[in-house]
Amino acid sequence: MRSAAVVATAAATLPLVYLVVRATERGWPGVKATLVRPHTVDLTVRSLELAAIVTALTVVIGVALAWLVTRTDLPLRRGVQVAAGLPLALPSFVAAWSWIGFRPELAGRSGAV
Repeated sequence: MRSAAVVATAAATLPLVYLVVRATERGWPGVKATLVRPHTVDLTVRSLELAAIVTALTVVIGVALAWLVTRTDLPLRRGVQVAAGLPLALPSFVAAWSWIGFRPELAGRSGAV
């Protein structure tokens, strides 16, 4: 059991180690130059904005659903519980492709939120 955990950990960290090694091949001045490029800063800011918006919406939706399921006499309570847990079981990329296939206008930044 322990060896399986070591193998899984190594498999998960190997891509990160590779990226760090490749990024530092040009030396720290090259890394710094890449990190402060306007495009890199723009992508970082957009990623942080998206993370903040998604986190806020997730907290609001999660608290509302938890309150509805536990504190109210909701019809089809069991179905709501299952539906609320579905995103944990369904890979996010499968759900994203399903939504984009269903509504193509959701592709892009507006669809991410």
